[in-house]
Amino acid sequence: MTLITGTRFGGVVLGTVIAGASFWFLMQSAPLRNEDACAGCTYRYGPLVIRVSYELPADQTFQSSSRTLVAFSPDGTRFIYNTIDGLYLHTLPQTVVKRRMSVERRINRLTAAIRVAGELTPLVVELEKYVRRREELDKRLTAGFDTEQTRLLSGTSVSVHNPLFSPDGEWIVYFSAPDQQIKKIAVSGGAAVTLVDATIPFGMSWEDMGTVGQFGPSSIFFGQPAGVMQVSANGGTAELVIDARDGEQIHGPQLLPGGEWVLFSSTTVGGSSRRDEVNVVTESVETGERRLLIAGGSDAQYIGTGHLVYAVDDALLAIGLDLGRLEVIDDPVFSPVSLVESLKRANTPQNNTGAGHFSVSDDAVNFVYVEDGSALEQGRTLTVVLNWFEESTALVPVRQDQDAAAVHWYALTAAQGVAHAQFRAGLIFANGRVVTQEDAEAVRWYRLAAEQGYAGAQYNLGVMYETGRGIPQDDVEAYMWYQLAAPRSSGEDRDGYVQARDAVAERMTPGQIAEGQRRAREWMPTAAETPAPRSDWGGWPYVRWRAF
Repeated sequence: MTLITGTRFGGVVLGTVIAGASFWFLMQSAPLRNEDACAGCTYRYGPLVIRVSYELPADQTFQSSSRTLVAFSPDGTRFIYNTIDGLYLHTLPQTVVKRRMSVERRINRLTAAIRVAGELTPLVVELEKYVRRREELDKRLTAGFDTEQTRLLSGTSVSVHNPLFSPDGEWIVYFSAPDQQIKKIAVSGGAAVTLVDATIPFGMSWEDMGTVGQFGPSSIFFGQPAGVMQVSANGGTAELVIDARDGEQIHGPQLLPGGEWVLFSSTTVGGSSRRDEVNVVTESVETGERRLLIAGGSDAQYIGTGHLVYAVDDALLAIGLDLGRLEVIDDPVFSPVSLVESLKRANTPQNNTGAGHFSVSDDAVNFVYVEDGSALEQGRTLTVVLNWFEESTALVPVRQDQDAAAVHWYALTAAQGVAHAQFRAGLIFANGRVVTQEDAEAVRWYRLAAEQGYAGAQYNLGVMYETGRGIPQDDVEAYMWYQLAAPRSSGEDRDGYVQARDAVAERMTPGQIAEGQRRAREWMPTAAETPAPRSDWGGWPYVRWRAF
C-alpha cells in the first residue's frame, strides 16, 4: 500500500507550506535535550495558542469592506480596526494574556496526567478549578472592546480606509476620503499629518529599508490606477515605480527585502469572479521583470519570517518564499496551510480589490482577522489568534531549520481541528520528513482527520491497519476505512481506494468482510477535535496545545 502524499486545494496543486530560507517564527532555540534521541536534530520550543473573538459593540459598524479593515502592530501587542466612526486602537492586556497562557499550560499538564493516571479525584478537582479560571480570563479578554483598552483615534472620525502601522508601531497611516489624501497620525494622539494627494488606494504598505535599495529609508507604497506609487513617510511628491499594464488593476504593493522587487496582486478580470482570478506577482523596479508567485491568490503579505500569507476565496493561506530565487517553495510532501477558513473578503468583488480582512504581526506571533458572516450579521466578529512561548512546553526535534516553519503552521491549524492539517500532520510523522519518524503519531493524526470524514486520512489509516504500522494489524479495520474513503472521493483517488479495499478483501473471510461493512455503515463522522496533550516530550510542540 502507498500512503497519499499529495492533495489539491481549489483545483490548484499546491506545494510546500512554510519551509523557507529563514526558519519559522515561534521556533526559538533551545538546548539539545538528548543527542542520542535524534542525531543531528536541534530542539525548539513550541507555543501555546489561544483564539479570542470580539463582537463589535452595538454602536459600532465596520467601514466599507472594499479595503482592508484591520491591522496588527509589528510587535503583536495591539491592533486597529476601521469603523464608520473612525479607527479604533485596541491594546491587548498583556498581563491577562500571560495569565491565560499560564492557565492553559496547567490545564494541558493536568489533562495529560489524568490520561496517564486515570481520573483521580484530586486531579479532576484541580482541572475543574483551572477550567473555571480559564473561563474568567476569557471573559476579561473578550470584554476588551468595552474598556479603556480600546479607544477611538481622534482625527480619524471621518471616512478613512486602508489603515496600517508604521514599522516601529508608533504611527498609523490611512487614506482620508473627504480630503483625497494619504495621512498619518501618531498612536499617542495629536493632529494628522498629510503625506500626499491620492485616490483611494488599492492597498498600502510602509517599509523601512535603511540604505538598501533606491528608495528613502522609510517609504510608503500604495496602489493607484496608474500602478504602484511610492512616497516618503515624511510626505512629499509620489513617484510611479511600477506601471500598470493595459487593463490591469494592481493591489497591495509591498517592497520585498533587498529593495528591488515589489510584491503585489494583479488582475485584468472584472465581474463577480474577479477576486478568484487574481495572481500574486513580484516585479523588479530596476529592470521591469515580472515573476508569477501564486496563481489564483490575492492580497499577499510578506512577513519577516520569510513567508507569504495570502487569501484564496474565504481562506487565509501561508507558504514559504525563497527570496534568493523569488519562488514559492514547492515540495510534494507539504501544501500551503489554511490558517482561517471563514475570512471576510471585499464586499463587492466586481468593483473592489481582492482584499482579505486580516493582518499578521511582523514576527507572525499573532494575527487578527474579520470573520465572514451572513448578510444580516455583516461580519461583526474580530478574531485574534495569540501564541505564547513557555519554556515548560514540549521540545520538538527538527532535522532542518528551514522545515521548522512547516511544523509550526501544521501544528497551529491541526490543533484547531482542521482536518486537512491533521492529515498533513500524519504524513509528516509517517515520512519522518521534519520530525523523528513515528508511525504511532501518524496514526493518531490520521485518525483525528479520518473521524471528521477526510477521505485521504481514512485511506491512509486503512493502510496503517493493513500493514500494521503504528497500530496492530487488522484487516477488518483496514477494510472499513477503505470502504468509507471511496464514496468521499472521486476520479483516480476513488478508484485507488476501491482497489485497496478489494485487495484486502481477497484474504478476508466472508464473515470479516461482513463485519467491515457493518462497521462502515454504523460509522458517523465526529466534530473537529482538539488533539489530546501527551505526557512525554517526544512529539510536536502542539501535542500540548489547546486552541479556542
